[in-house]
Amino acid sequence: MQAHVYPKTEQARQVVQSALSAAHLPVVLGGSVAGYQLSNDSSFIATASWSLPFAPESKLIPATPGPIASLGKVLGNRTTLYKYLNPRLSILVSPYPQGCELRVLDGAKGSVVYDATLPTSTECADVQGTLEGHRLVYGYYDDEYLGTAQTKGYRIVVVEMYEGAGVDDKRKRLAFLSLSLSLCSLVWSLIRIIVVRI
Repeated sequence: MQAHVYPKTEQARQVVQSALSAAHLPVVLGGSVAGYQLSNDSSFIATASWSLPFAPESKLIPATPGPIASLGKVLGNRTTLYKYLNPRLSILVSPYPQGCELRVLDGAKGSVVYDATLPTSTECADVQGTLEGHRLVYGYYDDEYLGTAQTKGYRIVVVEMYEGAGVDDKRKRLAFLSLSLSLCSLVWSLIRIIVVRI
């Protein structure tokens, strides 16, 4: 793959070249998801930096950029949860033998930050999700009874991702660079499941 700069001016080329270190492109190709990075020279050729095998029917949903109101969440006991803010995250939804698998991928290095198996009998195309800031929201239809108080219906799951191993654990931003190998051990999440009846 090769990128072309438009308009073909020296100023546009310099702007693109200055942003190359942050440009990582996750792409679904056949039976895999691959991450590409543009070369630093004037040719702007994209080379694969990582690849993960997935089903060809997988869909990739990029994060929604938006303003960030705060870097943390202060709890009632005056401890703080620091938000995990990574603009390179994407949602990958792929078929699984008993439903669908939903993963949050770091587009720069291909690491899985969050993983969930959805027990759904519908197509994976019906699973909808969005990722903004540190919050992942996804929904699916669940037609299984899990207990006496359970009903069939739509499920909406909200996942909030925070830095560190617990409260008041703020990591240096250098630890969250794209080439950090210990990313998954530094991110933890709070999960709230809300059942919506329609």
